[in-house]
Amino acid sequence: MDYRILIALLVTFLCMSTGTNAREIDRFTEQQNQSENWLLGTTKRFDTFQSFFLERGGEAVFQSGYLYDLEKENWLSFAEAKEVAAELTPILNQEDILVDISKAALVEFVNIDLSNSKRYALLFFDTPIEADGTYMFVGADNDVFNVLLRAGFEKRKLAANLIKKNIDVTGYLIQIPKVGYKPQTF
Repeated sequence: MDYRILIALLVTFLCMSTGTNAREIDRFTEQQNQSENWLLGTTKRFDTFQSFFLERGGEAVFQSGYLYDLEKENWLSFAEAKEVAAELTPILNQEDILVDISKAALVEFVNIDLSNSKRYALLFFDTPIEADGTYMFVGADNDVFNVLLRAGFEKRKLAANLIKKNIDVTGYLIQIPKVGYKPQTF
């Protein structure tokens, strides 16, 4: 199944979330990060993350990666990223959006330290989290939903493994807080 479909379904579940019947699914622990070896960043709020992409004609997609060229200060399209690091294709977002952003603005958006970065930075936007660091959603006890959420965690692990093999790319796991998230009402 295409990850874009999985992510769309996951976003749908997230949008229906009210937080009242949620249960803890998982937590990104220091032990996990020791094996995955991410540099961590965060958007300030969920709506900040969402607005960043909407203002550039795209969708706010998490459990997906984007490549940024630090020398040229250029957010790479999917085709450009594929040329630079073809092995990262399974974890890259395939949506091409126009992102004109300086390093300083990028640092402010995702709160990362680029001082020890390699030429390219992979920004892997993780599943949104609660203030206590847990991934919580209504319907988390639903088997179908759990499969989607676990697939996202496996994609994060795959991304970490692919980054370890690439000498020109530094991996940043960007955590997205649910602060500022407003569920849709019908």
